[in-house]
Amino acid sequence: MDIVIRQHLLQRYQQAQSAVASIENHTTHPEYDDSLKPLFQSLAKTLDAIIKNRCWPGYTLVGAEGAEAAAYIACNAHFTPELQQSFKPALEHAVNVGEAPAQHLSELTERIRQVQDEA
Repeated sequence: MDIVIRQHLLQRYQQAQSAVASIENHTTHPEYDDSLKPLFQSLAKTLDAIIKNRCWPGYTLVGAEGAEAAAYIACNAHFTPELQQSFKPALEHAVNVGEAPAQHLSELTERIRQVQDEA
């Protein structure tokens, strides 16, 4: 397990959760609020760098909590749809080799479809 990557992912995940919680009483879908765009773009770039330098952050690399954080970041990368789509093959591979649950892939696939439907 890479503790540095794991901690970084968990910190970024907590940062996103705090930001969403701070506005969720003011909007129906806080993850889509434009005020969060810079944060979610930054999160997507962080995940992209991890994938390019290592692989999808799955169980072996970052543990179950880190893998959950990575899936959350990927699913909420809708402000960077090209990056969001690029995460799917890496996550698909991780699911195929038992490094991530199939549910993560299903959620990402659904989010990508939603973004495409809105375009």
